[in-house]
Amino acid sequence: MKRIITICLVMAFVFAMFAVPVSAADTVEDIKWIYHGWWYQETEEFFGVNNASNACKPAYSEQIFDGTKSFKVEMSFSADVTNADVQSNGWDSLEVYLALNGKPDTNLTDGFEYPGEGAVDAQVWYDSLLLKMKRWPESADSVVRVIAVKDNVATELDSDTLTSEQKANGHVFDLVYTYDYTSDTENKLTITLDGSVVYEAENCKDMVVGSIGFSTIHSFLKVTKATITYPEKTSPAEKITSVSAFTGDSHAAMLIGGTFAMQFATGEAFNKLSIPCPSWNSPEDPVGKGNLTWTLYKWAGSYKASIAGNAIAQYEHVDYPDNATIGLTLETPAAAGEYVLVLENTSADPNEAVGTWSIDGTSPYVHCYKDGEIYTAHTPKLVIDFVGEGTNYWGTLSDALVEVPSNPDTPAGPETGDFGVIALAFVAISSVVVKKKKEN
Repeated sequence: MKRIITICLVMAFVFAMFAVPVSAADTVEDIKWIYHGWWYQETEEFFGVNNASNACKPAYSEQIFDGTKSFKVEMSFSADVTNADVQSNGWDSLEVYLALNGKPDTNLTDGFEYPGEGAVDAQVWYDSLLLKMKRWPESADSVVRVIAVKDNVATELDSDTLTSEQKANGHVFDLVYTYDYTSDTENKLTITLDGSVVYEAENCKDMVVGSIGFSTIHSFLKVTKATITYPEKTSPAEKITSVSAFTGDSHAAMLIGGTFAMQFATGEAFNKLSIPCPSWNSPEDPVGKGNLTWTLYKWAGSYKASIAGNAIAQYEHVDYPDNATIGLTLETPAAAGEYVLVLENTSADPNEAVGTWSIDGTSPYVHCYKDGEIYTAHTPKLVIDFVGEGTNYWGTLSDALVEVPSNPDTPAGPETGDFGVIALAFVAISSVVVKKKKEN
């Protein structure tokens, strides 16, 4: 019986191992090649066939990049040149198209050389990004060039000298072509050959549009790896815009002995409040002296009503450095609305001073309260970090109000208890009247 139980437990464990769900991963595809007949070689034997004549034998990928998605292309290939005349005279050429924005034309006259190296008038250069290698003759320097073709004009972007190992037959090139896309205005490409960066560019969406491709002259091309990886990307971080809640450029250090509060109204969500704060410690002492506690409340009609409610967030800055910009960061952005931020000196030692850098006077975006009273002499240099694409930063700011006053113009009516007495008296009188009627 014990053996059966043991076997069952082992089987259950093995099953559990294989049953664990695999987390979502990057998508990896093998490059699917297209061979064009007009380009002299329409066969899947293209890779590994000696190109002995002065004719192109290109291939390009079915996959087409449009510049709006991140990818990583990894290719390993060799391109041996065995012809002695080619090695001596340097007739070799290897072109790797990292972005070929077009397909081979089928109606051009004989003599067309893609992408337009010949002198035929009918040739057309497609917009492209390519690596062009020339490794022979052996006595000359060999280079790899990065070339961009745009509007029928070729521009060399960068170049690098190849090593003697890279020139030799049998060398396997490892090419990594990475494009990281965040937005149309935030993107980056990197081209790495054998572990060395050949070219980098930013905000270059148009450069990566098209297919991957090869074109060779007098070389025996052998591709052993050709994959495209589409990385699983998290959603890009939301845009953060820091906006000052003060105007003017006056600058004064304001001491906080008890509490100092700011009432403000926002038209967009926010996730951080910050102010530059002195602590008056000596320059020789890098550690600040004094504690300042930040507490955020929702505005509830008056200052006292607001701080009587539940705090949205709170943080105590302990011994912060002098003149550091400190603040309150929210785990979840606060929605647009009206709020009160209270700064309180919570230092254990009364000799430890804390405060804020402030402007003289008031701000149209903030009402201030010092120790529970409306204050207009200074306004802290509050900065709010707004979240998202919206630009309606400020909401409607209510009047500064310490507490909701009672209204003396309202006539004093009977209280609830008075109404109860009157009602009981009315019932008693009614009973007497009814009783008297029955006696008659």
